[in-house]
Amino acid sequence: MDLYHFQNNCNNQKIILGLYYLDELVQIISFGKPRYNKNYEWELYRLCSQHKYIIIGGAEKLFKYFINNYNPSSIISYCDNSKFKGDIYKKLGF
Repeated sequence: MDLYHFQNNCNNQKIILGLYYLDELVQIISFGKPRYNKNYEWELYRLCSQHKYIIIGGAEKLFKYFINNYNPSSIISYCDNSKFKGDIYKKLGF
């Protein structure tokens, strides 16, 4: 995350999941307890991938794994709209 996320790493991550291609970590997603809105069970902290890859469906795969294996009742996340459109949130079902 320090190399590939514009906000670097994040404290208090409880769950970090990775997607591998040919034994190389290419994408990562992390979750923890909500930092700002305590009305949710989980917060999606970070999602990033190596810059040399375009990973079609990777975020959905990682998010689905989290849903299926941790059975969250609610998840919140944030997007800096001055830098991103937030399209990934639609793909993830937010």
